[in-house]
Amino acid sequence: MRFESEGRIEWAILAPAPVKKLEEIVAKLRAPYFSAGDDEDEPRSWCVVKGKKKHAAVIETAPGSSGTEIDLAKALSKQLGAIVHALGFAGYDDPDHGIPHVTRYEGGKAVHTSEDDPFDFADEHGCALRSYFETC
Repeated sequence: MRFESEGRIEWAILAPAPVKKLEEIVAKLRAPYFSAGDDEDEPRSWCVVKGKKKHAAVIETAPGSSGTEIDLAKALSKQLGAIVHALGFAGYDDPDHGIPHVTRYEGGKAVHTSEDDPFDFADEHGCALRSYFETC
């Protein structure tokens, strides 16, 4: 499936994994949410972006998808056996839509949430995501 943005970035998950591995894992984890008859040629609203350091980022652009990253972040942290971070962008440019945040997941559980700037956090981990928010 090819990626086609449905709007600006809604959320991202940073994980210490190569792009190809992360994309395969995410595709399998998300498969149950799509019917067996879905067309493989249909574009998807998410993609995996390579970072400059050891992290890659899963980004989702489907409007209204905020919150759907929680189960995925839990599953990724368990499957990878590593710390992953879910970045929420709701409210980034309009506080009426939520509060941007960064949540750390370890072993399938959320262990810390902060109101750190999710773009700055992603930058620190080598994943420049600001352009996805501004231009998608």
